[in-house]
Amino acid sequence: MRRVLDVLAERIAMIIEFERADDDVSDHQRGHYFPPHLVTRDARKGAPQSFKDVIPFADLPERLIHLAKSADLLDIDLGILLTAMSVNLQQRFEHFFIVLNNEVDTRGPNVATAIRLAGYDPDSAEARSRLRPDRPLLALGLIEITNSKRSLLTQVLTVPERVVAHLLGDDEFAPGTSSIASFMGSPLLPEELLPKLPDDLELPLIFRAGSGTAGREQAYALAYRKTGKAPLLIDGLGLSRVEDVCSLQIRECVREAALAGSPIVLDVRHADTGMSVSEIARLFGTLSVAFIILIEAKAHVELWHGSTVDLPLPTAGVRRSWWEHLGDGTERTAAADAAIHVDPQELHAHLTNGGPLAPRAIESGTLTQAVDPEFTLEDLVASPRVTEALRELRDRVRHRTVVLDEWRMRPGGGRGRGVTALFSGPSGTGKTMAAEALAGELGVPLFRVNLASVVDKYIGETEKKLDRVFTSVEDVDGVLLFDEADALFSKRSGVSDARDRYANLEVAYLLQRMESFDGLAVLTTNLRANLDEALIRRLDAAIDFPEPQAEERYLLWLACLKGNMGRVGQNHVQRLSVLPLTGGSIRAASVSAAYLAAAQGELLGPAHLLRGVQQEWSKQGRLSFPTTEFEESFTEAAHDEPDKRI
Repeated sequence: MRRVLDVLAERIAMIIEFERADDDVSDHQRGHYFPPHLVTRDARKGAPQSFKDVIPFADLPERLIHLAKSADLLDIDLGILLTAMSVNLQQRFEHFFIVLNNEVDTRGPNVATAIRLAGYDPDSAEARSRLRPDRPLLALGLIEITNSKRSLLTQVLTVPERVVAHLLGDDEFAPGTSSIASFMGSPLLPEELLPKLPDDLELPLIFRAGSGTAGREQAYALAYRKTGKAPLLIDGLGLSRVEDVCSLQIRECVREAALAGSPIVLDVRHADTGMSVSEIARLFGTLSVAFIILIEAKAHVELWHGSTVDLPLPTAGVRRSWWEHLGDGTERTAAADAAIHVDPQELHAHLTNGGPLAPRAIESGTLTQAVDPEFTLEDLVASPRVTEALRELRDRVRHRTVVLDEWRMRPGGGRGRGVTALFSGPSGTGKTMAAEALAGELGVPLFRVNLASVVDKYIGETEKKLDRVFTSVEDVDGVLLFDEADALFSKRSGVSDARDRYANLEVAYLLQRMESFDGLAVLTTNLRANLDEALIRRLDAAIDFPEPQAEERYLLWLACLKGNMGRVGQNHVQRLSVLPLTGGSIRAASVSAAYLAAAQGELLGPAHLLRGVQQEWSKQGRLSFPTTEFEESFTEAAHDEPDKRI
């Protein structure tokens, strides 16, 4: 770099010597006093021919040569950049430019001076065009222009300190950029383990990448293959919601990519940014950067005329190969695990650190309540018929990739890959718990739809909110639970007024959206007869949850009291199981009894349980407890022998 600066200083000396040949202005007047004969001289003269020599390319630092190649910088661009950067490297250039600019309060070259030192005439259209906002120097943030209200030739050029630092060997990002961007390291999976993409793809691209499609790995593989450089990854979750701030963040990231000669991978899935995807893509195009943008699987990009690729979900065999590649060689590729659509980063974290294997949380605000399942089907107390039906439903979800994709038995007509099930039965029979157990069995989160937030009085708003819910849950492969589904999927009626018409349209939309859904949706209802018949026809499974029998009630009491039996004996539980209570009522009675015991500072005992059952009996509107005889027999059971305690 010293050799280049010496050449630049020599050029400056030549210009000053030439321009001061007949200059009789004292130094302290320079920049403030312009004698008429000197103004006339400057108006008539042209740039000396010798000033148009190009700065020797071989003398440039290696990083500057790489930057010139990756950013398509011309010789004049390099000359302007070096001239503007000289004041950042050696203080003497500040004094030089005061003289050359003929302006005492400037500390860098103006446009005219920079163009002349690069070997071009300032009135050259070609030279001036290199300082347009869409040309590399300004577009990539390699130089900045101050005094923008003045004419172009008198505006002063500066080079951001980050650019200077990089060219001097500093690879540390600016603080604002390091929090949202980083160069992608070696991918977790080799390209041969990824679903194959078309061979003719060219950057720039937009990838629709749902959960489990290995979107970042696919983007890395393609970008590296096309450019030979590891891409710069920008995390869209770190971008501002304010448009101007978001634009500035992106420009700073683009500058980092330009300095390294790398393409960009921008992941805006689940991100709320100040710029739309199409606006960001247009900005990238203006900045002449190679890029891939990752968006959600169902997202739509308006005003984008480039290529958009829907990344395919991997087959079960491919997912198993991911487990084998990322695991420790042990047998951890069961169909249950391989059926979960998660990206390699999540799978790697699970295999490395343990813990639940759950996809990324969705951004649906108050429309859903996320539930982390605490139990599986093994923890569920139900009749053998219900248990078997739930296992079949679980297996349907696990093996849909094989049946629908590999065996190509996917239905037409826009039907999705999803599974829809109806759980019907009286309140408290375990429908909601069964949905949570299914989610736990599959290793995915449960999202319970908040009907109060979804249903909207304004026409069309309910459908928009539901679409957000469906799309979000599809992308993370979770279980979507519509509790009390008859509130949304009730029978369509005859049209007597506008409200009936729009209510029918709402149900029709829901039926269509359920058909195209790609996840597992569970609907529960106490009143199956109230549901629309068209919905019943579209179900993949319908499971009726009857009230539990005595044997099941006994197991339910044990499950609710497990670990907190206190002074309760086996005979107490056997007698309680005679009472016709549902699982929900049994749990409520157990909790009430526990509170009574805690308030009295005692262990849970028969009297507390009896009182809890009486409260639950009364809450259901039953006039009196079954019989006095039952109370007496239950009290007598308090004298059980210790070995009969549970």
